[in-house]
Amino acid sequence: MGYGTYLEERGLDPNKALILELLGASDPDPIHLLTHLEELKQWLKNGSEADCPLFLSTIHSSKGLEFERVILMDVVDGLFPNTLLPTYGTVSVEQRAAYEEERRLFYVGMTRAKQELCVVRFQRADLSSQFAEALFPPAAPPSPRPSPMSSPPAARPKPLPLHQVTDDEQHYVTGVSLCHKTFGPGTLTARAGDIVTVRFASGTEKKFSLSATLRLQLFQRLPSSSKQAEDAQNASSSLISQENQVK
Repeated sequence: MGYGTYLEERGLDPNKALILELLGASDPDPIHLLTHLEELKQWLKNGSEADCPLFLSTIHSSKGLEFERVILMDVVDGLFPNTLLPTYGTVSVEQRAAYEEERRLFYVGMTRAKQELCVVRFQRADLSSQFAEALFPPAAPPSPRPSPMSSPPAARPKPLPLHQVTDDEQHYVTGVSLCHKTFGPGTLTARAGDIVTVRFASGTEKKFSLSATLRLQLFQRLPSSSKQAEDAQNASSSLISQENQVK
């Protein structure tokens, strides 16, 4: 219908055409699509019924709020995140800053969930998502079964020494000292499945999705020693310095 051209000529976001395409997939013709869009417009304008169990919000508007269940929609490269880093060439400071801001916003959206988080992504190969794949890495294809006549398999590599093993979720138990990239040093005070509660040196307590926080490299586990406070402060300064360099 020329809507994509209309957006490009006026310097607007062309990804809005993709949203219309996805909405129109469930409508039999353009007339029904227009009726559908008008219903959505009125619903957003007037709000839902008082007893409606759904709360539709942007992530910006949801800051400071928490819900039992959160559903993040349109998690697809080009929509969320809207800014994509080029696969070749030099990444500009502006591109990096915009991408990191959207990644922080995605983290804000995830941490609105108290019990359950749903991330809606797409099955089409051209609608992949860097953010979703960071949470749910694609499964590796199964290894082919060796033929009885084939040569013996190569020796497995030796495991890494203990001090090189990457932190995983099993190390994060109640009482563990850690450092958050933004909030600084703290202590893990409770854990319920994937949700952990951390009390920081400032006295505030916050809840996090442990798996997502580790994938985003926001936690650093601290050693238990007599110099723990000093190590925590040094680790916090190092993490904040690294983040400023990225920005």
